[in-house]
Amino acid sequence: MSKTKERILDASLAMFNEQGERQVTTNHIARELGMSPGNLYYHFKNKDEIVVRLYRRLIEGVSEGIVLPSDRLMTLKDKHGLLEQVLQSLWAYRFIYRDLRDPDSRSSELAIAARELTRLSLSSFKRVLRACVDAGIMNIQPEDIDGLAMNNYLVLSGWQGLVTSCFDQVCQLSPEELARSAIYQILLMDRPYITDSARAEFEHMQSEYRVII
Repeated sequence: MSKTKERILDASLAMFNEQGERQVTTNHIARELGMSPGNLYYHFKNKDEIVVRLYRRLIEGVSEGIVLPSDRLMTLKDKHGLLEQVLQSLWAYRFIYRDLRDPDSRSSELAIAARELTRLSLSSFKRVLRACVDAGIMNIQPEDIDGLAMNNYLVLSGWQGLVTSCFDQVCQLSPEELARSAIYQILLMDRPYITDSARAEFEHMQSEYRVII
C-alpha cells in the first residue's frame, strides 16, 4: 500500500474516533491532509471504501495479536494479556463499535468485513479457552465453551460503545483503567470455571483488575 493511502487511513481513523464517522466527510479528510478531494478519490473512491480498509486493518491486528504459547501451557497471565491486546486494538478502532451498528445497511463489503471480524474474534476466544482447559487452569465443559467465548466477545466489543457513549465524558478514569474494568467483567464470568490449582493466582489477578467506575 502506498504511503499516501496509509496517510489517508491514519487521518481518517483519528478523525472518525474523535469526531464520529458520520460527522466526517471525504472533503474533511482531504482538508486535514492538505490535499484536493480529487487526489483522495484517486486512492479511495468513497468514504465506505476507507471504512472497509480500516475494518481490514482491525481484523489483521486482532489476528496477529492472539497468538497462543507454542512451547508451554497457557497461563492465566497469558489469557488476560491476550485480552488486553485485543482491547487495545478495539480501542484504536473504537468508531467501528460506536458508530457502525448496522454495517449491512451501508454496503456488502462492510457487512462481509464485520462478519469476518466477529467470526475471527469468536474462534480466537474459543482457542484461548480450550488452551486454558488443556493447561488445567479452567474446567469448562465442551458444550459451554461456545457460550463463554460469545460472552467474552460481547463484553469486549460492547465495552467500546459503552465507554465512548457514557463513561468517557463523565468519569475521571483513564482509558487504561476503563480497559481494566472490561477485563474485570470477563474475570467475573471466568470465576466459576477456575480450577482449585489456579484459584490463588486468579484471586490475585482479580484484585489487580478491579476498578470502581
